Amino acid sequence: MPPNLSVPFDHRWESRGIVITHRGELGLDMVLASHAAIAADPRFDALRFAIVDTVLVDKVALIESDIAQINAFLVGPSITNPDILILVVARHPEVLRLLDRYAQFPDRAYDLQTRSSMEAVRIPRDRGRHSAVMADSIPP
Repeated sequence: MPPNLSVPFDHRWESRGIVITHRGELGLDMVLASHAAIAADPRFDALRFAIVDTVLVDKVALIESDIAQINAFLVGPSITNPDILILVVARHPEVLRLLDRYAQFPDRAYDLQTRSSMEAVRIPRDRGRHSAVMADSIPP
C-alpha cells in the first residue's frame, strides 16, 4: 500500500516488529501520535523490535524537553511490553543529537541503537539483552 502522504509517518508491521518511517518535519505531536497508534494496536504485546527510519526527515521541530515528554509517554507502554529494542536509522544531525540526549536518560523507557541505513539495521550484531529475541526477528 502506498504511504499516506497526509500523515508524516507510516507503520509497516512485520513478524514481531514494526518499521516506522517518518518524513518531512519531525515534531512532537506526530511522534506521540505514532507511539500512541502502535501502543493501541493488538500486535503491540508481541512486538520485539521497532525500526524507526528518519532518513526522509528534512526538518526537526523537537527540542530537548520534547524528548523528556516522549520518554514519559513511553513509560506506560514499556510496562506493558518492556522487551522492545528500538533501532533508529538516522543521518540528520539534529535527530542524532536528540537521540544521544535520549540515550543519556538513566530512566529511559526503551533501549535504542542508531544506524545510518536500513541495510545496517538488518545486519546481525550483538544487541545486548535483546540478542536472543532479535536473532530470528529482524530478517537480513
